[in-house]
Amino acid sequence: MKLYAISPEDFPVGELDRLQRLLEAGLTAYHVRKPKASVEKLAELLCKIPQSSRGRIVLHQHYVLVSEMDLGGFHFKDTDTFPEERKSVGTFRKTGHS
Repeated sequence: MKLYAISPEDFPVGELDRLQRLLEAGLTAYHVRKPKASVEKLAELLCKIPQSSRGRIVLHQHYVLVSEMDLGGFHFKDTDTFPEERKSVGTFRKTGHS
């Protein structure tokens, strides 16, 4: 069985500790959904996740961080219209990381 979790939209105290416990318990993927976060704030959070676990992190925005931080992937909504970010995803796919 695969187990997925979706982050809270804000940055609650203890989020990283809870995430670490979920990953240790076998979480398949953690979808990071922080729609109001800047790319810098999101990168700050992701830097605190151990490199060995980043392959199980999926982003819902700021897709450029997927390749920069060697994350597991990205999640587009059907209504997403981010042509520049979709271009970077295309490059990411071509390099064989997705």
